[in-house]
Amino acid sequence: MSGIKDYCTKNKLSVISTGTIQNIINSFPNKLRTKKTIKQVKHKSDALRKPAKYKAIKSGECIALDSMEFRQDGKKLYVVVAHDEATNLLYAEGTTSHTSRSTKNILDNAHNYLPWGKFTTILTDNGSEFQKDFAKHLQANNITHYHTYPKTPKQNAKCEKVNRTIQDEFMIKYGNLLFSNLNLFNKKLTKYLYWFNFKRVHQRFNNKITPFQRHLELINYDNINT
Repeated sequence: MSGIKDYCTKNKLSVISTGTIQNIINSFPNKLRTKKTIKQVKHKSDALRKPAKYKAIKSGECIALDSMEFRQDGKKLYVVVAHDEATNLLYAEGTTSHTSRSTKNILDNAHNYLPWGKFTTILTDNGSEFQKDFAKHLQANNITHYHTYPKTPKQNAKCEKVNRTIQDEFMIKYGNLLFSNLNLFNKKLTKYLYWFNFKRVHQRFNNKITPFQRHLELINYDNINT
């Protein structure tokens, strides 16, 4: 500002206030930035979005995936969750990696664990772990990949609720194992999944049946009506 004041005094001009200078800058669309500093925002126009009123009604119709990040002593580790929207059947796994290849491998593990011969639809957010190798894997296997809209967690609300359940019921007790002994963490998690899927009745089903029992109900209904 002193340079401008000296220039105005030397040339017998009225001193321009900082507010006036800011107004001049704001009047330009690019705020007088150089082209090199202007970041172009790229929109993922090719992402297939989850239909607004879509609701999975068949067992295995839509598997929602999400990843939770946990930090301890400067380290970042993750728990990736695969959740069936129609039955609440759940798979989860702790991992040190957040790459699309790692997530693809966890999806394969979920496929081996969950009771369907093939996934038809996968729902994820727009995280990088659900792109590249993960997306190629879905495409190669003719699996529809729905993306939620950015900043709309309600579009994956059932999976978000399961995430909170895992944090409240499992991570609060075994979270430290994720960092100290990942293999043991996943063994404990497998036992929790067995209880969650096969032993525990769920409030969503009026506290009467388990997710696996709901799965049996739905596939029996489909068999009767086909």
